[in-house]
Amino acid sequence: MNALTVSSRKVIKALSLVVISLIALTAFTSCDDDDDDWYYTVEGSWEQVAPPTLEYVYYEFYEDGCGNYIVDDPEYGADYYEFTWWVNGSSLTISYEGGDIDYFSWSIQGNTLYLYPDYGDPIVLNAI
Repeated sequence: MNALTVSSRKVIKALSLVVISLIALTAFTSCDDDDDDWYYTVEGSWEQVAPPTLEYVYYEFYEDGCGNYIVDDPEYGADYYEFTWWVNGSSLTISYEGGDIDYFSWSIQGNTLYLYPDYGDPIVLNAI
């Protein structure tokens, strides 16, 4: 005696295909957040190594979009300038409290961050 009718076999087959589709969908979906990596790579503390200056120059980029530009003069001490920052693809914008805004293209190679202004030499920063 066969308890399954033709219509119930079709329902079981359809449900089986749905389950297999869900498994396949899960298998091909990545949990990796690659699309967001470009935004967070500038986060951290960076020391300027080029162009050379008489002072020590640091940039601190915080996760919340705030940061500090620090100029540490061996004779006069450190000055801190707060800023907000944001990234849009390969563009980095830094807006200082006083109203000045710097626009850069940027790239990272190893532990080195390169900031390319619209004019002049690139600023080279090493992670600290």
